[in-house]
Amino acid sequence: IIEGNLNSTWYSLDGGLTNISFFGLSGTIDENEWESQTDGGLYLNIYANDTLGNLGYAEVFIMKDSTIPLIKILSPNQYQLFGRDAIAFNVSITSSTIDKRWYSLNGGMKYFFSGLNGTIDQNAWDVVGNGSLLLKFYVNNSAGTMNFDEVTILKDELAPIISILSPTENQIFGSSIFDFSLAITEGNLNSTWYSLDGGLTNYLFVGLSGTIDQIAWD
Repeated sequence: IIEGNLNSTWYSLDGGLTNISFFGLSGTIDENEWESQTDGGLYLNIYANDTLGNLGYAEVFIMKDSTIPLIKILSPNQYQLFGRDAIAFNVSITSSTIDKRWYSLNGGMKYFFSGLNGTIDQNAWDVVGNGSLLLKFYVNNSAGTMNFDEVTILKDELAPIISILSPTENQIFGSSIFDFSLAITEGNLNSTWYSLDGGLTNYLFVGLSGTIDQIAWD
């Protein structure tokens, strides 16, 4: 403020209907007055007069956004299982003034994105280990208010480990069918099958043991 005979200073958020005095060249907007203003654009008017009553003022247009942004993960789903390839995602966001949106895996680095859908960064996906992962999506508005949503997903990039317990290597059989027995290490086992011709013909089975199909053996 340039004034050799400064008398008083005040500001208003409603065009002069409500005036709030202040001293010096800085201060904080009255909290009650700020809360009484609706969200959207408004003018902050600063006034000063001198001892002779001459009035000067300046104004600046500002935005108020007190609404908490909402973000919801539409996909992936809770405890959904994925493999080596980075996964796609889809979110919904409700906010009048979106500033930034980003995600993290297991509380790690921030990965910013635009829009409402995309694919998790492949390098980020490669770094996280096998098992249960926490995927969090964040959004903030232009006022800096942040919100988030999270989902726990499962990653399995390890191939099943199969050990043939019987028959044994080079064991001899006749025309009669024989039994087999296996050990399988896999937390997310989906299906099992065997083949006698290098995979040209496959026979499904359930469990860790069974009997070779007679027609296939014949």
